[in-house]
Formats: sequence, structure tokens, C-alpha cells
Amino acid sequence: MRKSFLLLLSLILTGKCFSQTPASQIFHLDSIPSQSGVILDKGWKFHAGDDPKWAKVGYDDANWQPVDPTLGLHNLPIVKKAGIGWFRLKMKVDSSLLNERLAMELTTQGASEIYLDGALIYRFGTVSLDFKEEQTQFITYRPFSLKLGDQPLQELAVRYSFHHKNLYLHIRRASCMTLILKENNQAFADYLGHEGLYQNLRSIQLSFYLPLGFLLLFLYYSYRLQKEYFYIGIFSFCMFLGMAMRILGETGTKTVNQVSFYVLTNQLLWVPGLVLLIHGTYILFKKHKSWAYYFIILYAILIFPFYFLFYDWGHVFGNSFVAIVILEFLRVNMQAFHDRKPGAIILMITSIICLLLMIGSIALEFMGRQELKLMGRMSRLELSFFLLSLNFIMPALGLSLFFAGEFARTGLALQSRLVEVEQLSEKTIAQEKEKQQILASQNITLETQVKERTTELIQERQALEIEKEAKLLAEFNRKFSESELKALRSQINPHFVFNILNTIESYALENNKEGVSAMIQKFSRLTRLVLENSMNQLVPFQNDWRSLQLYIELEQMRYADDFLVVYKIQDEILEGEYFIPPMIIQPFVENAIIHGLRNRADHYGILNLSARLQNEYIIVEVQDNGIGRTKAAALKGNNSIQKKSLGIKLTQDRISIFNNLKQNKKVNVGIEDLPEGTKVTIAMPAN
Repeated sequence: MRKSFLLLLSLILTGKCFSQTPASQIFHLDSIPSQSGVILDKGWKFHAGDDPKWAKVGYDDANWQPVDPTLGLHNLPIVKKAGIGWFRLKMKVDSSLLNERLAMELTTQGASEIYLDGALIYRFGTVSLDFKEEQTQFITYRPFSLKLGDQPLQELAVRYSFHHKNLYLHIRRASCMTLILKENNQAFADYLGHEGLYQNLRSIQLSFYLPLGFLLLFLYYSYRLQKEYFYIGIFSFCMFLGMAMRILGETGTKTVNQVSFYVLTNQLLWVPGLVLLIHGTYILFKKHKSWAYYFIILYAILIFPFYFLFYDWGHVFGNSFVAIVILEFLRVNMQAFHDRKPGAIILMITSIICLLLMIGSIALEFMGRQELKLMGRMSRLELSFFLLSLNFIMPALGLSLFFAGEFARTGLALQSRLVEVEQLSEKTIAQEKEKQQILASQNITLETQVKERTTELIQERQALEIEKEAKLLAEFNRKFSESELKALRSQINPHFVFNILNTIESYALENNKEGVSAMIQKFSRLTRLVLENSMNQLVPFQNDWRSLQLYIELEQMRYADDFLVVYKIQDEILEGEYFIPPMIIQPFVENAIIHGLRNRADHYGILNLSARLQNEYIIVEVQDNGIGRTKAAALKGNNSIQKKSLGIKLTQDRISIFNNLKQNKKVNVGIEDLPEGTKVTIAMPAN
């Protein structure tokens, strides 16, 4: 009898509770759809302030303000102004869901404590009216386990704070608080699927832009005239760093301030990055900047104030900026395609795809707040993010394909250039042979003239004083030596050309097109310096040293950097005006590389080159750690005499002639065999 009375009393009290709360203020939880779940967006009430009793079951909140917490904080002035307050929701739960364990998918920004029927079930951050004590958290669509009670009428209470000093940047839509109830397994499976999709798309974006940026900046460093490589390379790095900032903001538990900082940094990187992309495209296709370019720059400057002034439209301004950049990118590429610029069609197709993806993304942003089911379980937000991610991947993909085609065309051009160089080399060799024949004829004529002049001098000697005769004879010897020196210099040039052409030929056989291009450029500069130096008896030290460096760089490229070079040059020599005979040092360096360093078995050769001033002489030392002269001679075999270096022989002749011209100071060469390698010391007068 007593149990029946208590049961009847309980039913009466329950009916009284339901009668006191209007049906319109109670959220009816009848079932949980398997795919979408139930969003708790109706029946909420809010009150500013902080009182622990507001979490209790049955508290009378009839006078509280009705709110929709799924709106953005900017659209909830009562919540934003309060600083701290409570949300309450009364739910009528169907009997089939009583005591069921569900998943609560939470999106919030701020600090909050969630109570179910008066019991604290979750705490996110630290709720406080004091900004120093408050600790916010930024959470998006993260599932948490939730077990419903056993009563038909259940109450949710949320203690919430968000101080106005927090950096709140609304670039992507984020609600103040959104609770979605889902089946437990389905919620966690959806969350893992969503996170996997986001992380994969972000990883793909990073993997495209980072190598592209490195490649273009390296190409610009190698060839400074291609300025489009610099601007598009910086664009790639801006996109990479911006996406990295976005990933940092979306991973792990972050405060609202931290997330806003990362998002703002992301915008500060990719907005100027897109401007640099347009600027680089103008340079790439040699187009003049249009009014659209200056409009884009103005838009880029104003876009950041737009984020704060036009709060709800911040993401629209950002997407519209991307669309404007894509349209201008498409226009420039269409003009380049019309002008038949190579590869322009790739970037034009890329622009069209980007534009279509951006239109689709913007269209989904305007389709309202309700989830639109597309492609099975993919929601509107997922599809919008997917299209936007593809839109940011496409420029890197298109630019990679474009520059790949550009490099292929450069390779074909280098092949054609190599054929021209070979033909030019053959022509140069023929001209050098003709030049030698002319010089031989000139030598015969010169000898005849010398004999005639000698006869004249003998006849005049009887009439001249002894001092006059000595001066005339010295003048004759000088002119004769200079003529012979010029002949020797003209002989050493073909020998030097043959060595370099052999180097280029061996490198070309390796099918290294970029290496051939670099070697041809160095060879052209080296040929110019050698030709200029060969016209003079004495040349500035820095000119001869530069030609020597170019020769060593070519030999390093030929032997794939099998040896290192260590330079130790006294600054006074390079900065002063010192003149030396040209091409004296080079044959000894060549001997060290060809016969010493190249034959090392371990390929760890080191060539030390030094130059210093000492007692009015320039002392140049060429030291290598090669196999030494004895082993080098053994490698040559029985024909070592016939294979003696022509460059060394000619250099010795030139030194002999030079010493005949210079009576007071002479060039001296000393060769020293070391335990490992050879050391050559060249002492030249510091003219």
C-alpha cells in the first residue's frame, strides 16, 4: 500500500513538473538518426552572472533569455557582453534512450563546464570572470562520451565565460557552443574520418609547395636573370608556411588566442603570397601590369581590416580575394596562350580548374547553416573544405607541370646549343692552325729581317760608340724575345682549348644537360679571359687568377668534384696593381690535377693554392696530395718522353724568354716531391 502511494505521488510530481514548463521550452529527444545525429539548437536559455545553484535540477529559469548558442559569439551580444554566464536546456527524453550511452559532438570557443542533471560531466579550460585566471579552449566537432539519465525530463547546464580581451578572429565560421548527440560508435568513426581527410589534404598541400619553393629559389640563385623564379618561389614558401600555421592551429588543444594567432598568421602569409604569384606571372610571360593588379594589391591591404569590420563576412572576403586572383591569373595565361607562349596552356587549364573549384566552394558557403548531405556521409562543410583544399593544390601542381615542360624545352635547346658549340670548336681549331701557319711564315720573314738588320748593325758598329752598340743590340734582343714570346703564347692557347673541349665532350657524353650549360658558360668566360691575356706580355694578377679559377671549376665539374680546392690568397695581391706573365701558373695546376689528383684511388684529392708577397716577389705555391711524379711517370709507361706535357714545355720556354728580357729580376720555378703529392713554387717579380 505504501509503495503504491509513493508511485502515485511520483507521477503527480512529474506531471506537475511538465505542466510548469511550457512545451515550447522543452527540447524533445525522441531518437538519434544514425548519420546526422541530433543538434541541440532549440530550447536554450541564458543568464549573465555566476551562481552554482543554476546547475541544479528543477531550477526555475522561466525569466532567462532564450538564445541559440550555435550562433557565432559575435551574433550573441548578450553572451559576449556578460563575460560569464550560464546556459540551460531542458530535454524530454524518449524511454528508448534512457540510460543510453551516446556521443556528444562539441564545438565551442571559450571556457566551459557542462552539467547533466546537476552533475559536472566535463570541464573545458578554466571558467572565470578574471581574464588572468580564465583559460579558453577552441574545440571543433570533437566527440565526448555521454550517458543519459534514467528520468524522462533531463537538464543540461553549461557554465561559460569568454573575456572581451581574448583575440577573437572570425575568419572561419565557429559557433559559441554547438552540441550534437550521435550514436557513440558513429560519432567517433565520423571524427576519425574527418580528421583523416583534413590531415591528408593538408599533407598533400605541404608536399607540393615545399619542394617547388626550394627548386625555384635554387634556380634563381643559380641564374639571377630569371626573376619569376624568385617571386613564384617565395609564393610557394608563403603557401607552405601559411598551411603549416593552419595545421598548428587545428591540431592539439589550443586556446582561442592561440588559434586566432595561427589563423591570422596564415592569412598574413598566403594573401601576399598570391600577390607575388600574379607579379611573377607578369614577369614570366613578359606582360605589363593591368589595373587589376593594383586592385588586387589594394584588396590585399584592405582584407585584414575587413576581417574585423565585417565580422560575419570575413571568410567571404577571403574567398572573393582568391577568386579575383584566379581570374587575373586566368586572364594573363589566356593572353600568353593567344601569343603562343610555350606551356601557357597548362597554366590556363590550371586557372580554369581553380576557378570552378572556388565557385563551388563559395556556393556551398552560401547554402545556409543546415548540413547538406552529399556524396554519402560528406557534409557541406567537408565538401567546401575539400574543394577549397583542391583549389590550393592546383596552382602548385600546374606550376610544377609548367616548369617541368620548361626544363625539357631548355634541355632540347642545350642539345642544339651543344651541336653549335662543337661546330664552333672545329672552326676555332681550324682558325688556330691557320694562325700557326701564318705565325710560322712571319717567323721566317722575321728571321730574314733580323739577318738583314744584323748586317746593317755590323756595318754601323764601326761608326758608333761601344755604348751605342750595346743599346742597339739590347733593343734587338728584346724585340726578338717578345716576338718569340708571342709565338709561344699563341701556341699555348690551342693546347688549352683542346683540354677544355675534351672536358666538355666527356661531360656531354654523360647526358648532363644542365652541367653542359654551366660548363659552356664558364668556358665562354674563360676563353674570353685567355684571349685577352694572350695579347699582352704582362697582365694584372687578378685577371690571370680568375682565369685559373674558371679552369679549376671546369675540371672539378668534369671529375664530379673528386678533389677539393683550398685558396689562400693575400688580399694585397688581389687589391693591388701587380702584373705577371699570363698562363704561367695554369700548366702546373693542370699537371697536379691530371697526373696527381685524378689518379688517387680514394678520390679525396686536395689542391692547395696560395699566393703571397715576399721580398718584391709574388710567391705562388701549387701543392697537391696526389700520387706524386714517380708514380705518375710509371703510369705513363715507356712512352713518358713522348707524353711529356706540352703545356709545361711551352711554359718553361716562356719563362726562359721572359728571364732574358728581365735582366735584374727573373721568374724561378721549384718542384719538390712530398711524402704525398708534389709542391711547385713559382716566384715572379712583383711588377
